[in-house]
Amino acid sequence: MPRTRLLALLAIAVVAGLMVTGCKNPIGLTEDTRITSHWVYEPEVYTNWAGSNIDVGTVTVWNTPETLYIKYDMTGNWWLEETHAHVALKLKDIPQRYGVPTPDRFEFKDDWHPRVKTCTYAIPVRKGWNVGVNLYMATHSVVVKVDRRGRVTQREEGWAGPYFFSGGNLCCHKERYIKYEFKEVYKDVTLPTGTVQMRVNLDGGNSQFTVELKGVPDGFDVWDANWVGWCGEHGIKSQYNTWFDVTLVSSQDPNLPERFQNAGWHKVNYLLNHKHMEDGSTFVDVQIAAWYLLGQWQKSLGSWSQTLVDEANANAGSWQPAKGDWIAVICVTPTEVQAPFIEVDP
Repeated sequence: MPRTRLLALLAIAVVAGLMVTGCKNPIGLTEDTRITSHWVYEPEVYTNWAGSNIDVGTVTVWNTPETLYIKYDMTGNWWLEETHAHVALKLKDIPQRYGVPTPDRFEFKDDWHPRVKTCTYAIPVRKGWNVGVNLYMATHSVVVKVDRRGRVTQREEGWAGPYFFSGGNLCCHKERYIKYEFKEVYKDVTLPTGTVQMRVNLDGGNSQFTVELKGVPDGFDVWDANWVGWCGEHGIKSQYNTWFDVTLVSSQDPNLPERFQNAGWHKVNYLLNHKHMEDGSTFVDVQIAAWYLLGQWQKSLGSWSQTLVDEANANAGSWQPAKGDWIAVICVTPTEVQAPFIEVDP
């Protein structure tokens, strides 16, 4: 089996299974690669135009740090018979003849027998595909419309994208391309949507306390256990050794409950991964620094807290959590009870 065909089939199996889970994050989809991490990404969706103006489905493009994905989805009675895709750093590097793209020379190409409704190319990231760089891609397809008896009633060529190649008949351009900016994506956690039970225990050691969770369903990045915990709301009383029903939300969620909306959470995540406890800081220094970054600490800072705050302010803007890093997960308590946050590594 050709390598591109195998790659596409593997990607279909992985991505199709993941898409069934739906949108966890309102700004995009969440994909679990089952290999390294959970990545939140923001896909771009383009109409797949057959002929000149027939909407036959979509082409969706997104990336993780390691992979660029191109996914074809057909609508109605339209099916894929062939797909061809090519990605380049310059438009001129897409195979063309006198400004007209030549799909038979594209790097990724497949004949689909039997026909399929969807397929995905998972393309390993290459040299020069850096965050912010524009990639040019041509996504060609041969599509057919079938009736209820499976007979082909129409066959067309499909192209996706808002831009047109320069060659061909100027009065009726058909060949389109996509200009896609390679995106910075970040790791996030998968959490249950329902309530779980939480109890705060005063045995933190190298943290403010531990947070015990129970009743967590299987299949998430948290489970029934004791977790490193920190105070998320300075000035609100904590209640120890008492079980509460809570919901768990990622501090990276752009749609946090209003009570927890705070631009400082990204800096807190940087702090959790750069505590400097091996150098002499204490859990008290870390806790005060976290409160300060969340705008909750109005008093002076000790030397270590000041150092932690200064580093977070200086470095968090260019940092994103990677494999092995911690992310703050907020335990949403009743409003009169202190809401702690725990450290989770997806």
